[in-house]
Amino acid sequence: MGNLKHFFYEHRIFFFLLLLALILRLIFLPYAKFENETARDLVLANEMIDHHNLRLKGLSPEVDPGSLQQSFGPIFYYFLAFSQFIFRHPYSAVVLITLFTLLGIFLFYLFVDRYYGRKAAILSAAFFSFNPWIFAFVSLNFANPSFLLPFVILLYFSLHKIIIDHQDAYLILTAVSLASLLQFHLSSLLLLPIVFLFLILFRPSLFLSKYFFLALIVGLLFFIPYIIYTLQHDSLARTLDFVFTSRYEATRFENFRDSVSIPFMLATTYLGPYLLGSFHIFNNTFFEYFFLFLDLVISSFIGLSILFILRTLFSRPFFTRDHLKAFLLLGWFLFPIILAIIPGTNVSPHYLFITYPSQFLLLALFFLRPSFSKYLRFSFIALTLLAYIIYNISFYISIIAYGGTDGIYGIPLQSKINVLTYVNAAQPQGTLLFYGYVKPEYEYLQPYYAQHITLDVIDHYTKNMTGYILLDFYSRGNFAERNMTHEERAFYQNLPSVHVGHIRLVSLEDYASVISIDNFKRTSLRQSLDDL
Repeated sequence: MGNLKHFFYEHRIFFFLLLLALILRLIFLPYAKFENETARDLVLANEMIDHHNLRLKGLSPEVDPGSLQQSFGPIFYYFLAFSQFIFRHPYSAVVLITLFTLLGIFLFYLFVDRYYGRKAAILSAAFFSFNPWIFAFVSLNFANPSFLLPFVILLYFSLHKIIIDHQDAYLILTAVSLASLLQFHLSSLLLLPIVFLFLILFRPSLFLSKYFFLALIVGLLFFIPYIIYTLQHDSLARTLDFVFTSRYEATRFENFRDSVSIPFMLATTYLGPYLLGSFHIFNNTFFEYFFLFLDLVISSFIGLSILFILRTLFSRPFFTRDHLKAFLLLGWFLFPIILAIIPGTNVSPHYLFITYPSQFLLLALFFLRPSFSKYLRFSFIALTLLAYIIYNISFYISIIAYGGTDGIYGIPLQSKINVLTYVNAAQPQGTLLFYGYVKPEYEYLQPYYAQHITLDVIDHYTKNMTGYILLDFYSRGNFAERNMTHEERAFYQNLPSVHVGHIRLVSLEDYASVISIDNFKRTSLRQSLDDL
């Protein structure tokens, strides 16, 4: 007990930062990103609990017909099922990823403290805790890439232990980390050649050691469910198809631009059209230009930090501790960029989450250079952290006020809950209708917030039926509404409606018309899952 108290006292500054990071996330927890993929995964996790059906596969075309295979195994669903077993509620998924992010911050702090010093640990952990991408698109976004962070940190911690400290047994932790990463998202495949390169360059003898064979065995054990499923369904071909096929068109220039710029962008406040769409957090030119200027400064400092470390790399004798640390850190940030460039395909921000959180360590090391004046150091650090926090708070205040973004963040969880509670209060025993298909997130949330209303799809609707039609032209994935004809849009415009954020609820009370939409087939989340 005394040792624990001493530990908390010794690291009290970090734990204060971690507590503040937790409090801010809990405040905005109801406005987390909650799209159809989240509902899909929650339903599948609940089925594992209710039907004692142990999943053998991860994300796959069978789970989501609109996408290709995206993982090599089901560990993502095991973690989710565990959270649902403890606390079955829509919030449980968001709480789980928030805790995973905080675990990643904690592990990162311990890692940096061990190899780069206390000041670098506190500073880089602070950047990591409050960066807007980490805040909004990782810790408040339940998605499989968000789970990568703790395992990426464990991977590089184990590599430091092996290469710098010569503790070969940590090769097993390397295998566990890699096996887990590959089951969360296939972007982790970029880490395989990086790990082998590090080991070949600095510890080639390990490939003939007992620890290498133990690591192989442990790694394979993690893949037993996927191996069984592959043997039964020949899904490896689909997995490899995803690896070598881009889902979106991209020129060589676009690939190069995105591969190089995204890892820098992930350390800034620039969420951009990808997350925000046409949404603007600040309707003030001064603030927009201020944050843009700060983002350029942050990116420049990371770039300068890389140059300084490169100078260290070539000015010190090879295989010294400083040399090895410099190579590992640069490899963590730069090698995924190089490997992402080679295929020349589309690159999305989450593909390069595997560079996290090296950006924040690079930034911290730049600020901590002896040549950096104390006054400027304090000013830039304070300004960066304050800007991060202000941006996060402003983002969620805007989300609350306007009901979401038309970028990938979409309509948050609470706005969708508000829709259901409004309909439930206005028309108990009523009907909520969807254009094209029942949106999975509402189907999942309905038993929690509107048990007595019915969800249905518009199809030969007559005046004798009542309810509300949900129309969402704002969310990125609601293609059914976007495919409406001009005549259909005009028709709905004439119907009485209310707005819940950006969601429009069209009232069909006492409206004497017939709606005929024959081009859409009724589907639901439950029906699609029945085919699995």
